[in-house]
Amino acid sequence: MEPTHVHLLVNHYPIFATFIGFVILLFGLIKNNQTARVIAYVIFVSAAFVSFLAFQSGEGAEEIIEKLVPNSENYIKEHEEAAEIALWFAIGLGLLSAIAIYTTIKQKLIEKKIGITILVASVISIAFFAYVGSLGGKIVHAELRENSTITNTIE
Repeated sequence: MEPTHVHLLVNHYPIFATFIGFVILLFGLIKNNQTARVIAYVIFVSAAFVSFLAFQSGEGAEEIIEKLVPNSENYIKEHEEAAEIALWFAIGLGLLSAIAIYTTIKQKLIEKKIGITILVASVISIAFFAYVGSLGGKIVHAELRENSTITNTIE
């Protein structure tokens, strides 16, 4: 399977998983539901792994897309730079979530405090993922670009 195909298959998961994890974690914190919190933590850990896969497959996809889509280099560069920042947030969120899972298993009382930190970190990650996704859309979808002749003719 070529990198572009892999990238397209996995790149949406971190965006949606982080949002779903946020909702589940918020529920778990409000309702004091440890099971819901652990489910959210597992989702965040999985999002970190898939974010890494999306970032790595993006490198290979870049070469192919630059040949297929004229004038895409600047959009790809901007997307890649934002994706690297989002990747680090995803890794941090995944590591915090792994620590929270460990503290839950060991019956440590700090798990809820870590949960609140993770909730805040997930909001930041969601914002970065949404931004990265919008930049990725501009690579292939000319109608999303600010200087698009399609957008200008509609207005």
